[in-house]
Amino acid sequence: MPYYPHSEPSGGIGATSDAKTAAPALDPIPREQLASITIDDATQHIHCRFFAFDTSVVIEFGPHPHLDTGIALAGQLIAICREYERLFSRTLPHSDVSRINRAHGEWVRIDPRTADLIGEAVHYCTQSEGTFDITIGTLCRLWNWKARQVPNSTEIAQALRHVNYRAIEMSYGYSADQTGGDNSNGSSNDDEAWCRLRDPQAAIDLGGIAKGWIADRLCETIQFAGYEHFLIDLGGNTVLHGRPADQQPWNIGIPNPLDTGHSIATLQLTDVSIVTSGIYERRFTADNITYHHIIDPHTGYPARTNLVSVTIIARTSLDAEGYSTTVLTLGAHRAARFIAAHPAILGALLIRDDGTLLRFGIG
Repeated sequence: MPYYPHSEPSGGIGATSDAKTAAPALDPIPREQLASITIDDATQHIHCRFFAFDTSVVIEFGPHPHLDTGIALAGQLIAICREYERLFSRTLPHSDVSRINRAHGEWVRIDPRTADLIGEAVHYCTQSEGTFDITIGTLCRLWNWKARQVPNSTEIAQALRHVNYRAIEMSYGYSADQTGGDNSNGSSNDDEAWCRLRDPQAAIDLGGIAKGWIADRLCETIQFAGYEHFLIDLGGNTVLHGRPADQQPWNIGIPNPLDTGHSIATLQLTDVSIVTSGIYERRFTADNITYHHIIDPHTGYPARTNLVSVTIIARTSLDAEGYSTTVLTLGAHRAARFIAAHPAILGALLIRDDGTLLRFGIG
């Protein structure tokens, strides 16, 4: 797929900036060269492994009717992931998200797929009871789990003033102008999408939702190619369709947060998506305080919750990921009410900090 061109239309926003007219550069992706495609001769399933979205990705599909087309599909899936990472990343300089974040509140033309993802993400923000906000980018810049960096309270207070997903504005189908979307002075184009942040210091981070959207697009691509049996695993964001080569349901182990070398439960599933969010992996301890990576957009600090892990099962990966962080952040009591109120959640497995297992819709 070609990278979407970001040219400035006539009658547009005003003075140009690099944020609005970025060239279709191919930013290097960390460990991009790590990719392999293998074939199981016994089952005729194709296995694709590579690194993307700062995680390990595994895709399996089969049996392949024609080897050449199966290998071509595997290569296409890798290319799709590379393209989406270059669109949605907060850290790659030419991504749509980076360009929006450095546009200082001006309109930015973006790929329609980026616009679709942002629109979906805003929906989950509104559903989250305030626990999920994609304009958390200002806070994400402060926290550095690799360097074990804890920002001071003044920095957090300043960043919090710029966390509000309602600052996101979108325009579709015409050249946006400075009036905020009145198309009377713009030219109609159904393929155009524009975005801006009314708060020039706000910053979008799609890390909590993008893999769900991407997994659903990969699912559509594999099905369009004629495959009904496949697994997509984007670092714990998993789509299961049909059955594996042995014709049994897919077996998915849920890690035990208190003993990560073992599973606390094993689920047999098919034709669903499953996403696990937890506070037990990406964390560090400083001055005898443990900090995990799920930030509360109200406080700017890691969310205080009595849940250490949440697994959500849904028909789409977007639903599973869109709700998993919210359920985790709400804590056990509020989470139970939230799950009951959202029928898109087909099942949930919650693990409390004392190791207690709570099941919803799972036998």
